[in-house]
Amino acid sequence: MDRSPTSALLLVFAVTVLVSLTGCGRKTPPLPPEAVTAAPVRDLTARLHAGGVTLTWSFPRRTVTGERLTAISTFEVFRAVQPADNACARCPLPFKLRQVVEGGPLPARILPRQASFDDAALRPGFRYSYKVRARTGPFAVSGDSNIFSFVWRTPPAAPRSLTATAEDGAVRLRWLPPATLLDGRPTPSDLLYRVERMETTGYRALGPPTAATSFTDLRIRSGATYRYRVRALRPTDNGLFIAGLASAPATVTAEAPSEP
Repeated sequence: MDRSPTSALLLVFAVTVLVSLTGCGRKTPPLPPEAVTAAPVRDLTARLHAGGVTLTWSFPRRTVTGERLTAISTFEVFRAVQPADNACARCPLPFKLRQVVEGGPLPARILPRQASFDDAALRPGFRYSYKVRARTGPFAVSGDSNIFSFVWRTPPAAPRSLTATAEDGAVRLRWLPPATLLDGRPTPSDLLYRVERMETTGYRALGPPTAATSFTDLRIRSGATYRYRVRALRPTDNGLFIAGLASAPATVTAEAPSEP
């Protein structure tokens, strides 16, 4: 029995609607924000040097509910600036967004991944406070990290006239204090010094800072050649130091101890 063109069109329309309805299926309900929101950064720290401050922190690996994260979209770095001698101890810090730092994927293994941000726009006599938030989506942003604060002071220039002398199974280092701070003002009397020696991975500090302008390196091997440099450190608050410029390096070949 022949079908009319109208009946055929109706049949095609019905089949199309049926396929469309069955193809959609039931959509998965959206995840609650806390299921994808990163836990706060807990290890924000910083290094103070002649070029400013370098902030570093670890990528969060878990959400606030304990689920494993696969990536961080971005980090938001906030900064608050206050005069060091006129800061209100009980007032909320005036944080403003300073920078958005790109995130990225997290390794499948439990390996740390770090992010960093350099800030060179610092003025002496001001207190700087930083905090970080991790963002995993348009509406998923973590809570605040720990706050890292310091008072910025002008860094010292490089120590002068570093010499290294091999003496009886040791290397004796001597130097002169920096002539000025980087802005040309006289150096303060509370400078400390950090002695650094070149290793396979770069320069590494030899022991804690010292107030002396000399140092003896006993951790040497006879016949080995060593390369040294020295930095002046200017104390600031919270037990922190601002590292100045490095001295010109000094190189020496160690000698064996003399026979008794």
